[in-house]
Amino acid sequence: TGDFDLEVICAPTSDSSPSEDVPCDLSLTSTQTSFCDYLWSTFGGDIPWVQNRYPSTPSSITGPFGGPGGRPYLFVESSHHNNSDPTGKTAILYSVEGAWTGLHFKYHMFGDHIGSLAVYTRTHPAAAWQEVWRREGEQQVATTDPWIQEHLKFAQQMWRVRIIAETDGQIGDKAIADLVLTRVPDASPSPSP
Repeated sequence: TGDFDLEVICAPTSDSSPSEDVPCDLSLTSTQTSFCDYLWSTFGGDIPWVQNRYPSTPSSITGPFGGPGGRPYLFVESSHHNNSDPTGKTAILYSVEGAWTGLHFKYHMFGDHIGSLAVYTRTHPAAAWQEVWRREGEQQVATTDPWIQEHLKFAQQMWRVRIIAETDGQIGDKAIADLVLTRVPDASPSPSP
């Protein structure tokens, strides 16, 4: 990902600048690859993000047991890829274009081969993606452990945000939920990609 200064990309969350929340309840669009009226879409990557309204992922020894507060969540199923090795495969979730100032979300990373979960931002279409947050390895020790809340505030407005999950083996179902993008008030999202 290259060298970068995290202080420039992500600012402390104590800033009192006005912002507007744009939540996503993870409702599917008719395409089955977009969520919340195209606020988030999956394209690229090797494996999909999958919406789950059931308590657990299909693998009983990895992933969460239920979404936070019983709400839906997205997860990456690492053990069902036509019997191919899932190591190093990615699932990518992109935001719609906008003037994004932050991202709040919950995540669950339980499994022996959990891999990584990362957030990247881009200031404009020609700019390079910059990694602003990353977690690697297990963050929970059981499927029933609570979800972890993360609050990211960007030091400048971002054109797009993407979340990338990378697998590290068969036992690595990671999940995200309660996605909330923040933006400058009156900065409406652009039409669908």
